[in-house]
Order: sequence, then C-alpha cells, then structure tokens
Amino acid sequence: MYDSIEDHYCYKGTTVLKNRRDLRSQEALDRFELAITAQRATEALPLGKLDEFHYKRIHWHLFRDVYTWAGEYRDVWISKGESPFCHPDYIPGVMRSTHSGTATAEAKWHS
Repeated sequence: MYDSIEDHYCYKGTTVLKNRRDLRSQEALDRFELAITAQRATEALPLGKLDEFHYKRIHWHLFRDVYTWAGEYRDVWISKGESPFCHPDYIPGVMRSTHSGTATAEAKWHS
C-alpha cells in the first residue's frame, strides 16, 4: 500500500489512529485498545439479530472508549499488520450480504 494520501483517521505524519486518549505511540495505543476492548467484552453485548446495524452497535460497544468513530463505516483503505481490511466502497454491500436482515431504520444509538 502507498502512504501518499494523508489519512484523516491518523495523526499527521504517522500511521497511529487518532484516539480519545490522544496516544501518539502505536505501542501505547495497542495496550490501551486491548485493555479497553477486553473490559468491554466482559460486559453484555447489545442485543440484536446480528444484522448490519447490530454489528455496528457491537463495534461501537467495544471501541467507543478508544475511537470517536466507533460503530461508523470508515472512508479510507486500512490494514492492520499484514491483514488488509475491506475496501471502504464495499463495506455496506459486504455487510448486507454477510449479515442477513438489514435494519430498515437506524435510530441514533450513540452520542
């Protein structure tokens, strides 16, 4: 992948994701993300039928204390380590085809 496009999810000149703690070191962010998501995973997950909307609610539940954009679709190409994630243009379609029964109306479920 190329680093020629500035990624608005990352701190300028880095590949470290902007986060609620303003951690600028990848190692510190990794530790924080692991601790927070592990804690959130011990809590009851949002109820639902594991459709597209429910999956976004689970993502928000796990990552809301780490990233302001938790539970939202991203608009840039990303990877973690050697694993590329789904291209942002394809996320809605992949989510709909992967999870049966897309919610028809999404209520605002986070602040």
